[in-house]
Amino acid sequence: MPDSQQGSAVSDQLNLSARASAPIPKHCLICEAPLVVRFKEVRDFVTGEDFSILACSSCGLGVTSPAVADLARYYGPVYWGGRHAFTAEYCARRRVSLLASMARLPPGSRVLDFGSGDGNFLRRASREGWVSVGLEASFLPENSAPGGYEVFTNLDDVRTRGPFDAITLWHVLEHLPDPVATLRELERMLTPKGVIVIGVPDAQGVQAETLGAHWMHLDVPRHLYHFGRKSLEQLLARTSLSAFRWWNHEFEYDLMGWSQSTLSKAGLPVDFFEAVTGRIPFGVKWAASLACGSALSAAMLPLALKWGSSITVVARRVDPR
Repeated sequence: MPDSQQGSAVSDQLNLSARASAPIPKHCLICEAPLVVRFKEVRDFVTGEDFSILACSSCGLGVTSPAVADLARYYGPVYWGGRHAFTAEYCARRRVSLLASMARLPPGSRVLDFGSGDGNFLRRASREGWVSVGLEASFLPENSAPGGYEVFTNLDDVRTRGPFDAITLWHVLEHLPDPVATLRELERMLTPKGVIVIGVPDAQGVQAETLGAHWMHLDVPRHLYHFGRKSLEQLLARTSLSAFRWWNHEFEYDLMGWSQSTLSKAGLPVDFFEAVTGRIPFGVKWAASLACGSALSAAMLPLALKWGSSITVVARRVDPR
């Protein structure tokens, strides 16, 4: 199908006349194959607005449509803080442990956390004796970093602290306008034996396939892209990075995904996430939902270990011969 006809066909399916000024992508950013409609309507739990998700016909990469030029009002002042609530320390400890086992970093190694949020991972990494640096656009200068690490708001300042033995992107890649360009930039900041760790929601996993357009971790429009293993493999192929370890289980993401998404699919109020992160009172009905989510997560654990709600890849740079 010619580009103009394909773009028109996608527009007709999405019925985006009210957003006709927003360009609709036609081809995959990674492999350039045509995009098709995956979900016509996905609700943003913050604003109540509906968005669509297109998908690459080859690698399966999902693309949120229409793209929003100014995402500030979709994030709000607290989006990047308190995302893990009572699991924050557990999450940071697990991620540091994974990085330590994969990269075997000795004390004094330099670690960059790209998209460091409220610094939980950095605080834990600094306790390991690593020189810990964060990049976070939302970081306010008046919020000092008392945990023995540095946080910057732009990449130019971060470059002066490199090269890095490890660079982590914990659930950040899906927010970036151009993940290909970003990874190519970051791989140049690695030491010769350095590694990159990428964690993203698994949009082609069992939980995502089961819950469809109601899946919490679609998180439109903040998630610009929606990855699975195949699209991540294709993305890495566009760089000099080579994957050597994959895993698919983050308990808190599995738990929240089942609990919140099941409520949404049943047509019930969708503010469970706000309750468990302490932003609204946690009542009996949310406790019941948490119990339900816990049961589902436990029941799905054998599958989650292979096809969970998230997917993490560790890759190292391979110099061309």
